[in-house]
Amino acid sequence: MLILDSWETRVRARGGTFIAVLQPHIWLKKRSEAEIALSRRVVAATSTVLGFQYEAFRQVIGNRKYFRTFESSFDGVSDTAFTDWAHTNKRGNEVIAKIFAKEVQTLTGL
Repeated sequence: MLILDSWETRVRARGGTFIAVLQPHIWLKKRSEAEIALSRRVVAATSTVLGFQYEAFRQVIGNRKYFRTFESSFDGVSDTAFTDWAHTNKRGNEVIAKIFAKEVQTLTGL
């Protein structure tokens, strides 16, 4: 995660605010029928691997001030927010954008 630390230093040196976001994937929420169908297109091992990877990210950069997790972004969204197991559709992008905007406002005081 040294690269993220490096980028955070560069961005802050230029007066910016750096945020690293851990985005949601389809196995993080209670899935609709459409999302169950989408997730069946992917090798089942992917969900297991992602579980290990997400835990590793949390352990390695979870204590960094710039780290934010959006893993629960879609908990309250009943319709699908994905085009596949990871890429968000228009609705998913809107949800994440609103959460991201609130986070930036909190960090910057705007």
